Amino acid sequence: MDVTLRHVKADTEDYDYVADLYFFSFPEREREKIENIMIVSETDFGEFSVVLDGEERIGLLYVLVQKDLVYIYYLAVDPGKRGRGYGSATLSLVKSMYPGFRFVLSSEAPNGTAENNEQRIERIAFYEKNGFRDTGKRSTWDGVEYAQMLCGDHIGRFEVGRIFKRHHKLSRRAKQRSTVLV
Repeated sequence: MDVTLRHVKADTEDYDYVADLYFFSFPEREREKIENIMIVSETDFGEFSVVLDGEERIGLLYVLVQKDLVYIYYLAVDPGKRGRGYGSATLSLVKSMYPGFRFVLSSEAPNGTAENNEQRIERIAFYEKNGFRDTGKRSTWDGVEYAQMLCGDHIGRFEVGRIFKRHHKLSRRAKQRSTVLV
C-alpha cells in the first residue's frame, strides 16, 4: 500500500472521481457545496485531495488548516476499497504531513433512535482506533448531532467555530469576486 494525496483541480478526472464519491458518501444535509470546497482549496487554508494507492484513486480527503490545527472535514474511501486499511493509512499520512499539529473532526454522534446508529458507532470506533478521542463536545447541524473528536492536545472552546467562519468567509468572498468579473 502506497497511499499519497494529489490536489484536486476542476475539469480533471480526479475532480470527476472525488465529486462522484463525495455525493455518494455524504447525505445532502451533511455536504458543503462542492463549489465552496474547490474555492477554499485554492487557498492556503484548505486542501481537497484525491487519495491514491500508487496511481489508483481510492478516496477523497478535505482538510482545513489553521495555525496548529487540522480540521478533517471530509474523508471517504471508495466503497469497493473499504476494509483494506486505506482510511487508517490516509489518517496516518495526514498526521505525518503536519507533525506537532492537533487534529479534529466531527462524526455523527451515536443515537439509539438513528437509522444508522450502528454505522455511527463503527465510525467512532474507527477514529478511536486511529488515535482520536471523543471530547464530549457536541454540535448540531441540520438536526444531526455530531461528536467532536480530537487527536492531540486540548482544543479551545471556539477554535472549530472560527475554522467554519473562515471557510464561509473565504467561499463567500470568492463568489462575490467572480460575480463582479462576469
